[in-house]
This record gives sequence, C-alpha cells and structure tokens, in this order.
Amino acid sequence: MERIEKRNCPICDHYNNEILFSQEFVDIKEVTFLRGYEVVVCNNCGFLYADDIPGQKEFDLYYKNCSKYEVKADELTDSQISRFQASLNFIEECINNEEINFEEFRIVDIGCATGDFLRFLKGKGYQDLNGIDPSPLCVKLMKDNHINAKQATINELEEHEKYDFIRLNAVLEHVVDLNYSITQLKKILNKGGYLYLSVPNVQGFKELVNCPFQEFSVEHINYFSKNSLSNLMRKHGFTLIEYQINHNKLYSELETIFRYDDDVTKNNEKIVDDQEAIESIKEYIVRNYRLEREVNEKIKSRIQEQEPIIVWGVGTHTLRQLAKGQLRKCNIKLFVDSNLHYQNKQYNGIPIISPEQLYEYNYKILISSYYGQDSIVDYINKVLKLNNEIVTLYNVEN
Repeated sequence: MERIEKRNCPICDHYNNEILFSQEFVDIKEVTFLRGYEVVVCNNCGFLYADDIPGQKEFDLYYKNCSKYEVKADELTDSQISRFQASLNFIEECINNEEINFEEFRIVDIGCATGDFLRFLKGKGYQDLNGIDPSPLCVKLMKDNHINAKQATINELEEHEKYDFIRLNAVLEHVVDLNYSITQLKKILNKGGYLYLSVPNVQGFKELVNCPFQEFSVEHINYFSKNSLSNLMRKHGFTLIEYQINHNKLYSELETIFRYDDDVTKNNEKIVDDQEAIESIKEYIVRNYRLEREVNEKIKSRIQEQEPIIVWGVGTHTLRQLAKGQLRKCNIKLFVDSNLHYQNKQYNGIPIISPEQLYEYNYKILISSYYGQDSIVDYINKVLKLNNEIVTLYNVEN
C-alpha cells in the first residue's frame, strides 16, 4: 500500500502541524484500505486535514471497486426532490445574478454516483447534462436512465471536454491531492465558468448528533470551513460568488459557488485565519470521547461476557469499535451488511453476510449505527420478520 509519510498542508504547503486526534480502524480486506490516520491542524494557516494516509491511487481504487451508492432507483424520493430543489434554487440565484442563463450551460456532475441530481435537472428541462463517476456500475445505471455518463476519476479527466458548470457534491473531502485535482478541474472548465462545491462544514461538527467520531470516517480526510475552502480555491484563480450552510443535527453542509477567473494575483492575497473551525473540531473531539465512553458502557451492560452476538454494520462505527472499543471484547459470530461489496468477506475468520442470510441464526443482533439504527430495526422486524433480540446503542433524535 502506498503511504504518505508527510502530507504537506494543501493550502499553504507547510509541514508544521499539531496532532489533534488519532483515528484507528481494524483492517478488513476489501472493506477498508487504511488502519487510521492523524487529524492535524496546520500551524501556519489553520487548515484541518488527515495525515499519514494512503495515496490517491488507493482512494481511487476504493471508490471504483467498493462504492456504497450502486443502487438502482427508478423514482426520486420526496426527500431527494426537496433537497435537490433547494440546491438548484441556490445555484440558479447565484448564476442568474451574474446575468447568465443557467439552463443554457453545459453541466458536468463529477463523483455523482448514479446521477440522481442530473435526473432531477433533466426533469426540469435541462438538456446538456453529463455525469462522471469512478464506479462502473454507477455509470451503467446513469446510462440506463439516459444520462450521458462515463467512468473516470478527477485525475483521469480529458482536457478536450469543456464545461460551463462543474458540480462536485461531497467529493473534495475525499481527495488526497487537492491541488492536483483542482488543476485537473480547471482544464475542463471554461474561463469564466462556475464550480459548485459542497463539503461537510467543520464549524458545525460540534453540534452534530451521531456515532462517536463519525466525521473522522474511513473516507473523509479534509475538514473544510468557508475560510479554508476559499483559501484553497483562491490560490487557483477562483472567486467565491456565494455560499450557504445547511445544518441539522445529523449533518452540516457548506454549499459554495466559485467563478473561474484565472486571476493569478489572487495567489498573493492573505490567507484568512480559521480559528473558529479549530475550536469547533476541538470541542467535537472532547464531546465524542465522552460519547464513546457512554457507548462502551452500554455494550458492556447489554452484552454478557462471551455471549454470542451478530453485529449489523461494518462501517466507521464498527471499524473503530473493533480497534478501540468494547466491541472488540465481544464474542462476535457474524457481521451483517447490505453493501454487496462487503458480503462474503471476513474479519478474523468471522464472516460478513447479507441481511437475507440471517434466518439461519438466532443470536442477539447489535445495531452498530446511529443514522440507520431505527430503519434497520424496522427492517429486521417488519421485512425479515425475525425474532432475534435486538440491541440498540442510541436514542435517535428525529
């Protein structure tokens, strides 16, 4: 595995950082590809990012071969439509204020999974729509829905393809080499064109309600605020046109629109301090250490010593619990996950099975999730109709 011993700050290129948190995961072959990383803050500009991680090639292979989004959906849900409409309103207002008609743009959505936002735009009458994703199956599903699509990563973009508007929704937080990737995007964006970036908002982390350290997942390696994202994009000749923050208890999202002016003088502008983001992530870490202790106590009290159990879910929560938490001390007989890429794999000789295979076992089922906990319980009771005792760890707030 390729490793980066020292990841310079993507914004200021300094390697003078402070470790704020050490994330650890167990290694389940073909489920995850890293054993952890250091969450650091750049002492020069204040950017927050993960250090000691695999290289970009490892991440690209993971998203190509282990995508969680390869799910065929014939109809957009009401929730998706509402979210997409709010985002479109934001985009159209920004672009139309520039006295340009957004509907006439050549649009590409990169890292778009099965292209749900593009399908939404198509239903609104938009025509020049293009999707790019590393997953072959996601690309096939887009083509099945008559969306022009091709398989590629950001680093494989073809320079002869030019667009007026690039959308990257929840992508930049996954990218190791941010500067190279932005350079690639510039090659396919017309000068004066627009770049939509949506990323988790680090300043909102401290208010989120989720599993312990869920924001330090097996995939998220950059932690942006408006200031740090603007600092990064400005050095590449982009001007921030508008931004908005969408926040609830489960997620905090920063939506931005940048215009590509290719103004090299922006490189000389002073980097804006990010102290508020630093304080937020420090508060998040302290609160999640406390939450993790509470979760460990719940597992200890609800699972008897050497009692055989099934663990539902092998995501970030489980991978950290098996490395650092009470779950590593439990007598786990099976893991369950609905992701096809995870099924038929093993951890320490313990198989990962599909939900439909649970009929053969009557062990207690521990739900290792916050966000999906209640829907998983409903699925077990109402769809699978199992009588297994279920152990939950969270009082989920709606």
